[in-house]
Amino acid sequence: MKENIKVVIFDADYTLYTPDADKGYEAKFKFLERETGIPSEKIRRVWKEVLEEVKNSKDPQKRRRTYSTRRALEKFGIENSEELAKKSVDVFLDEVVRSMETMKGAEEILERLNTKYDLVVASDEFKGNLKKKLNSFLGDWKDYFQAMITPETTGEMKPSKRYYEAVHEELGYDYKEMIMVGDSWRRDLEPTKKGMETVLINESCEGNPDYHIKELGELRDILGA
Repeated sequence: MKENIKVVIFDADYTLYTPDADKGYEAKFKFLERETGIPSEKIRRVWKEVLEEVKNSKDPQKRRRTYSTRRALEKFGIENSEELAKKSVDVFLDEVVRSMETMKGAEEILERLNTKYDLVVASDEFKGNLKKKLNSFLGDWKDYFQAMITPETTGEMKPSKRYYEAVHEELGYDYKEMIMVGDSWRRDLEPTKKGMETVLINESCEGNPDYHIKELGELRDILGA
């Protein structure tokens, strides 16, 4: 066990599980086609134009899937665009949860680490969606994680140091007592606060992480758990 580390922070998408967004979008746009009579590909094309406008925004409200979907539907003059956007996003999420795959050894390593460290999940997925994804394979995310940091907590999207500042503020740990595990150097690891250690989980290495692994089980060797 690394004596200086007290808390292990995990990204979620592509770190703990792999969501199949393509299947989710297919289900979402087919639903909208049925509800509006507008061809799904036409709706998708306009939605992509809206997405291009907001994809780099740090404002969580503009990055919500309901926002870009509602904006797209409004361009077609759909009166109940807000309601339809919410329903279509529910369809999207249900399909993503149904088809997503957990990372090899995810539940096992979380159970093992939870006996020795405080665990935190820090994701720019919104809280309700993140809980649904985690609960689908963990039963209850609270059995594993002491805290959940999301855009509702930080007020902005990744990449952002606010995710690690929030862990410090909520749990009281110094940054040198934290280690961050994520699949993206740019979004998850590069913004970490000075003194934090980083673990990149990815087939290929990028950036300058302290550790690079290809499977979650390799955390046992890093943390001595």
